[in-house]
Parts: sequence; structure tokens; C-alpha cells
Amino acid sequence: LLYGERWLPIIPLLGPLIVYGVVKTIEYLLTPILLGAGHSKITTLSIGVQGIVMLSTMLPLIHMYGIMGVPYSLLLSVILAVSTMGIVFLRTFHVRLETIVSIGVVPVLAALGLCFALYEWMNIVPYHGVIASISMSVYAILVYGMLVYISDRLLGKHVYESVIWMRGNAFRRN
Repeated sequence: LLYGERWLPIIPLLGPLIVYGVVKTIEYLLTPILLGAGHSKITTLSIGVQGIVMLSTMLPLIHMYGIMGVPYSLLLSVILAVSTMGIVFLRTFHVRLETIVSIGVVPVLAALGLCFALYEWMNIVPYHGVIASISMSVYAILVYGMLVYISDRLLGKHVYESVIWMRGNAFRRN
């Protein structure tokens, strides 16, 4: 709606592409951790699997679903790669899935609060120029940091504990 009527046909593509972006973010988080833990073969394998699955499913899915086959192929390939990396991560660091979910809740809650705060900011402060952009960026950083801190304290300090765990396990020198 922001760009006009000509862009309306692309709206159905956004759902799978948003999920793709979220899963790809998880891949970007896992890759350096696994490389640091000595699992370079797994990260290389996951990139290879991602490419092969994407190449082998893109045309059949486009044939079956039209243009919607493209994001479906991307999503399928990245889900397979990230699930492999996730299993290796859980086994390497002896972390339970419940721990990962409890740590992940805090940033998600903070991001939702940030979306609301930025929406309200845009209604209050007119967006014009560099000063408004810088002030909005500073406001976003402060709000997100504050929301992570508050939600972490309310939900049992899981983010704080994960940072301490990472300092002791993931970044120790051999």
C-alpha cells in the first residue's frame, strides 16, 4: 500500500520471505559459533545442501505454485541447512532446546516492543532529514536495550546467563 497499487501482486511473496529472513538470521548466528568450535565441515556441508536443494526444487516449485515457488524453494533449502547446523550446535555445546527457546523469547519480546515504540515515534515526530534519522536511531537503540534488560529481568535473567555461558564455553582458548 505504501508504494501504490502496482506492488499489490507481490504481497503474497512477503510471508515466506519474512520467514526465510528469520531462518537465515539463525544461520548467520550459528555459522561463526560452529566455525569457532571446529565444525567447518558442517558449515560447508550446510551451504552445499542449501545450494543443491534450492537448485533442485526451484523449477518444480515454480511449475507447481508459480512465482510463489521461488520463496518456497529458498525457505525449504535454508530450513534443511539450519536444522542440520542446529542439531550439531545442540550436540556440541550440550544445550537443551528449551534453553535456546527461553533465551530467544527475550529478544523477540524486545523487538515487538521496539516495533510498537517506533510506530508511535513516527506518529509523534515527523520524519525529515538527517537529524530526525539520527534521533530515531538513538531512540531505537535505547528502547531496545531497555526492553531487553527489563524483559530479561522479568523472565529470569536468561540472556545474562547465556552471555556468561558463552564467555565460559564458546570463547575459551585451548
